Formats: sequence, structure tokens, C-alpha cells
Amino acid sequence: MLRARNQHAAALAIGAALFAAQGSAFAQQRETAPSGAGSTDGSKPAAETDVMADEWFKAAKPALELHGYYRVRSELFSHFALGRADDPRASLWPQPVDDDDSVTLDAAGNPVRRVTNLCGGDPLNPEPCESNLQAGANTRFRVMPELVISDNLRVVALVDLFDNLVLGSTPEFYSNLPKAGGGYAVKTRGGYVPIGGFAATQWAPSAGENSIVDSIVVKRAYGEYKSPIGTLRFGRQDSHWGLGMVENSSNGIDDDYGTVVDRLMFTAGLPQFDLYGSLMWDFGNEGATNALFLACEGSQECGQSQQQGQRYDVMQSDDLDQWGIRVYRQVNPDRAKLALSRGDVVLNGGFYGVYRKQTFDSRYALGDTPRELSPTLVRRGLESVQPDVWGQLLWGTLRVELEASMVWGGIENTDTQGGNNYSNPNSDNADDDGWDLRQFGFALEADWRAVEDRLRIGFATGFATGDDDVEGIAGFGGLDASRAPLGGLDAQLTRDRTFSTFRFHPDYRIDLILWRNILQRIQSAYYFRPSVEYDFLKSPSGQRFGGGASFVWSRASEFVQTPGNAEDLGFEIDGSLYYQAQGGTFSVDDDKMTGFFAKLQYGVLVPLPGLGYLPGEEARLAPEDRGLDIPQILRLYLGILY
Repeated sequence: MLRARNQHAAALAIGAALFAAQGSAFAQQRETAPSGAGSTDGSKPAAETDVMADEWFKAAKPALELHGYYRVRSELFSHFALGRADDPRASLWPQPVDDDDSVTLDAAGNPVRRVTNLCGGDPLNPEPCESNLQAGANTRFRVMPELVISDNLRVVALVDLFDNLVLGSTPEFYSNLPKAGGGYAVKTRGGYVPIGGFAATQWAPSAGENSIVDSIVVKRAYGEYKSPIGTLRFGRQDSHWGLGMVENSSNGIDDDYGTVVDRLMFTAGLPQFDLYGSLMWDFGNEGATNALFLACEGSQECGQSQQQGQRYDVMQSDDLDQWGIRVYRQVNPDRAKLALSRGDVVLNGGFYGVYRKQTFDSRYALGDTPRELSPTLVRRGLESVQPDVWGQLLWGTLRVELEASMVWGGIENTDTQGGNNYSNPNSDNADDDGWDLRQFGFALEADWRAVEDRLRIGFATGFATGDDDVEGIAGFGGLDASRAPLGGLDAQLTRDRTFSTFRFHPDYRIDLILWRNILQRIQSAYYFRPSVEYDFLKSPSGQRFGGGASFVWSRASEFVQTPGNAEDLGFEIDGSLYYQAQGGTFSVDDDKMTGFFAKLQYGVLVPLPGLGYLPGEEARLAPEDRGLDIPQILRLYLGILY
């Protein structure tokens, strides 16, 4: 009994201390205001220094800040299909559909030539078409509103308007209807626009009618509270760590994706030592919710409609439970600048670990009833850990930064069609049952600035483990995921039951053609990338004009994953010219800035044997179809950052 009383008294003492510290913090923030009337010695009246928390919030005046950008990107792709004769369902890049000369392989591996006789000057006697060009432009207006309620309380969101909308893609009288058996059918044109050539205006994008997404897409919304003992952030938020190799917030003006998590995160630290730590509870995948039952409104089985009521998770066993921890050192930017000016070395870095676990999984559809949902449940048995270390060294104008990550774990059942493939038919050892996750990757960047920061010389390299029993460096059976024996997972072709292909975040980009577009992200490979940039014009007002170039040599981690079963994939040369108008701050690396900017980019890829044919495939083709084309790209993007 005495011990319980002592514990109760200790808890009351701790609570009183925290409350006093919080009141002191609020009072200190209030003291930044001008002195009140009647003060003769410079001190503040008791009424101003002795402020309770509720009075402080009443005096706070919320302010709305707006950040973001508007961009338009125009791109020209030339020979991105590499001139390869592939089955369209598993090609690296889809050949333009108006190309008559395209040679593909059928299911038996025999060459088949597509016929498109629609070109030429005589409409009665059209000629075969030849096309290796694809081009277009897209736009995005990003709005990041920040409601600042007080110095320690804010609400942040991210909204995209016309999110990567292809310009000219929603002309008037172009719309679709759902068709029997799935998919969409184009409505018959009529009225004043019976054919597409009569379109005179653009309609607003509407998902499922004339676009795949709506005009407005809300991607993030979260709250943040800074208490005396740490910062609490809760809601749907971005997540970024290190170089962005694994988790990338994708806030750059040329980014497309982004890591978004439903998270509760608490961060505390010792600012005097630049040391911080975070604990995270993520809602990675809750599975089916009662919102699925909207289609059966009114039936006794489904209950009442939940369109306006509170929605909830209908079961716990199919949740993806996820927890994370971060421990890192981040020197205050102002102190870092001072230290670098003195010639000192600044070190930043830390550890980020994530643990995931999922017992059941389900393939549910909107509108499924509980009776329909139950048969879709399968035992998944996924458990993994992902440690990630990051380090940064700053010395003068030199920066060296490294991030390395691995995935270690296992899955009991990888069948996505409702079956169970836990037992290994190729082994009598129980330890060989199930499936393993063994993946590793790292990225290294270094750059040096000189000539009043006009000249920037850089070098980058990275590595991602491959899988020696998987066909295809991109995995997932090419464009047709159903071709993979595991229904979407990497197709294991031998007795090995280990998934070892590591994949970078798609917005960690090093080039313009191979990894950015054709293969979509760095995976199962390693690369070397030297680069140089120089500002020809640089003024204190913010105006800047310059150019740069880079060379990227890429090789496969496992040669058997490449189409030609060779390690060398290709080397790429990229160049750019950039311009920033006066009146804004500028960063060549596309960091946050304000004002108008423009960038013109050109790239050319020389494919090497890894992107070529196997001997048997090459023998089936005509001599003129055996070589590889050289793809090129031309990009121009304009924008305004605010």
C-alpha cells in the first residue's frame, strides 16, 4: 500500500512539473510581444507574464500560408522501345501503335509484323505507317496550405489540381461509360462535335468519364503540435529519410510519386547536442472497412449506409501493422553554416528502422458484402524488418552523403489468387517452406562547389541487389502482371524461394531515359554517374542561367535478369540548360525556391548487350530487325514556385 501511494505521489509530481513547464513555454512566447503600458523599469506587468494556456490560445491569431508550384512539362520520346521485337505483353516499352514496321513475338516466340496501312498522301491507297516518336505535355498545380494556429500548432495539407493532366486529353464530347465485363466503352459522339477534329474546348477531368483521376486530388492532411517535451504529428503525411532512396517525400518540382503514410509520430530531442529521436505508429494497410458495404444499402446483411457516418475497420487480422523508430543527428542549419565558414567538419546522420507484420490478406472489392468478403481471406504470414542508415559529411564546399538499407524477413504464402503455397515441393526440409526476403541497396553522392559556387562537380553511385532466378530486371512479368507465375510477384524460376530484388524509390532519379522511363526505377543494378554544372550568369537579385551534363554507366547485378543475359545495360549522356528569373531564390537541384524557372534537357542512351537479344531470339529475326535503336529524349519544363 505504501509503495502504491509513493507511485501515485510521484505521478502527480511529474504531471505538475510538465504542466508548469508547458505554462512557462507559453509565457515565454507571450513575452516576445512589446511591453505593456504602465511599465517603468522595462519589466512586463504581472497580467502579461502570468498567462494561462486557455487565455494564450484565445489571443492567438491563426494565419494561412500557401506554398507550392505550377508546372508544365513537354517531352519528346524517340525510339524508347529500342527497336526490339517483343511480345507487347512483356516489352520493356510499348511501341507506338501506329507503327506498321513494329515486329513482335507471339506466344510461341515467332516474329509477327503488325499491319497499319493508314499513311501516305492517297486516301484511297494508304501506305504503311512508320513511327518511333511519342510526345506530349502535362501539367500540375500543387497547393500546400499551412494553417498556422500558433507558434506550436499547425495543420498542413497537400492538394494537386490537374495532377499530371495530359494537355489536350479531355476535349469536349469525349466521355466513357462502364461496359459489361469490365473496363470502359467510348460514348458515341454527337451534337456539334461528331468527330474529334471539331473539338473547340476542354472539359474538366472527371474520373471514370473522361479521365482516370478527378480535377482535384487531396494527398496529405495532418496536424502538428509542439509540446514542451516534443513534437506530435498525426494524420496522412509525407515521409522522407536520408537521400530519399527508400522513402521520398517527392516535393521537388520535377517529382511525380511520393511516400505518404497514415502515421502517429512523436519526436523529441536534445537541441543543444543536435540529437533527436522519433517513434512512429503507421496504419500501413487496414484492409476492408465498412465503407465497402455501400452498394448493399438497405439490406439486412449489410446494415445501414455509412456514407455520412463514421467508418471503421471490419477486422483486425488483415491489418498491416507497422512501427518505426528514428535516431539521428541533425545540426542546426545556422550553426552548420557558421562551422563550415570556420573550416570545421559537420556530421549528420542516423538510423531508421521499420517493422512490418501482416497475418491475413484479402482481395476485396468496393461493394462486397461480408459474405462475399470472407472467402477472399488468405493467410499471408508476412513479417519483415527494414533498417536504414544515413550519413552526411560537410566540409567547406564538399558534401559526401550515403544511405544504405536492407529488407530482411519472410512470407508464409505469396499466392495472390486465394491459394496457399507455403509448402516447398522441392524440399523435404521444413526450414525450406515459406518464402524469404533478403534485399540490400545503397546510394552514395558527392559534390564539390567552386568559383563562387558557380561550378559544381559531382559523382554518384549506387547498388541494388538482384535475383539470379528471376526473368526480367523489372520483374512483375513485364506489362502483363498475370504472366508472372506468382500473380504479380517476381517469378521464381528455380528451387530458390528468396526474393532479393531491391528497388529504389521511383523519384530517386539519376538520368532521363533508362531508369526514369524505360525501367521506371533503379533496381537489380549498379551505376556510376559523374556530372558537372556551371552558372554562366549569376546575379545577387536571383537571376541565373547555366548548364550541366552527366554520364551514367549502368550494369545489372545479376546478368540473368537482363533481356540479353549480359551485365552491361548501357551508358547515357544527359545535358541541360536552366534559367531562373530575377526576384526569386534558385536551386539547380530543384529544392524549394520562388519565382519563375525553365529547364531544357536532352538525353541519349546507347544500349549495350544487356538490353539486346538472346542468341535463339536473334536467330528467328530478319537481319534488319536484330539491332537495337538508340533512344533519345527532349524535355522542356516551365514553372512558378511560391
